[in-house]
Amino acid sequence: MNISFTKSGNAYVATFEATSAFNLHIERSNVGYIRMEQRTTTSGAYAAVDGFGNLSWDKVLDVDFTGGLFPKSIRIISETQPSMAFVTFAE
Repeated sequence: MNISFTKSGNAYVATFEATSAFNLHIERSNVGYIRMEQRTTTSGAYAAVDGFGNLSWDKVLDVDFTGGLFPKSIRIISETQPSMAFVTFAE
């Protein structure tokens, strides 16, 4: 599933619903921080994903998220504009 980022202030933001374990792949033309947040409620505040608060990443992020309770809302905040971003869910 493709992920679309929109400009929000000084960053680019995307959200999606994770229904099972997933792989997240993001490519950017410049380095910068990526912040990943989650919530397991349909409303309310997001909290930083353990190990993925404000982290600097290279131009490519490719990581598997296998643990946790699903479904949950995921929000990704990127300092630089992604050129490609998608999520692949486990079967």
